[in-house]
Amino acid sequence: MNGSTRRFWVIEATAKNCVAEFYVNDVPVTRRGREHGLFHGAPINELLHPGENELSMLVLPGATPGTAVAGDGDGRRRRVIPEEGSVEVRLCAYPQGAVIGGPDGEELLALRWEADGETPVIVPFVLTGVVTLDVPFGPWEWESFPRTSLDDAAAAAIRALVADIHLSLSGALADPFLEACAPRFRDIEQAHYMAPGDRARAGANLLPSLFERSDWEMEALEGIDFDLRVVGRGRLVELVDEAGAAILRKPSGEGGMGTEFKALVGFDGAGWKIVR
Repeated sequence: MNGSTRRFWVIEATAKNCVAEFYVNDVPVTRRGREHGLFHGAPINELLHPGENELSMLVLPGATPGTAVAGDGDGRRRRVIPEEGSVEVRLCAYPQGAVIGGPDGEELLALRWEADGETPVIVPFVLTGVVTLDVPFGPWEWESFPRTSLDDAAAAAIRALVADIHLSLSGALADPFLEACAPRFRDIEQAHYMAPGDRARAGANLLPSLFERSDWEMEALEGIDFDLRVVGRGRLVELVDEAGAAILRKPSGEGGMGTEFKALVGFDGAGWKIVR
């Protein structure tokens, strides 16, 4: 596909005076509203596949990833949402080089919700739409992985993978992390019209500059409250803590910059791999 026909599919999400979480094909993309920021706009090519694709917004999610759908405390509850509360999400297609939110975007699917300030609603609740797309990539290998119940054995295997990657990053060793990310890098290269190996090389070039920073130090896993969440229609596990932050991370520290290594893992029948 040449540059003139390359397209990028973008999710544009907004939550005003409330909180909402947004998904593409059951993969969480972002949480918006209040302290999370009002607007999110970014390409999501690597989450799409030919055929039907699902766009969803979860309004008033529970506070942690694990309680997002079920709700906090006693679960789902009736609430009156102030009438200024609103949520919107759009899936748009843009030609390469266009500005997100600009006039070149083609709206393919949109979901909108506004509170009326009077009628109680049961929260959290989900609004979902489906659109058929002829995207030039996918389906992805992970979409045929077996579903997981995240039992004790699976959780232990995922924690072992996290510990191995954490050890390599703590020791400023790039190769183990890059090797673990190989499936993700291959899919990103395909979805974003990159030459094979370009994304892996970009990671290999970036990591040494991070390791050279005087404040480089990974946050200890012992102090992180894991909240592994099954997503992607049961085939992926999101590596996040109870605040929704990436488990693998370098804290910002005093005057320093923080770094998050966000990841979704899947089981290919032989072991757990970072696939998104």
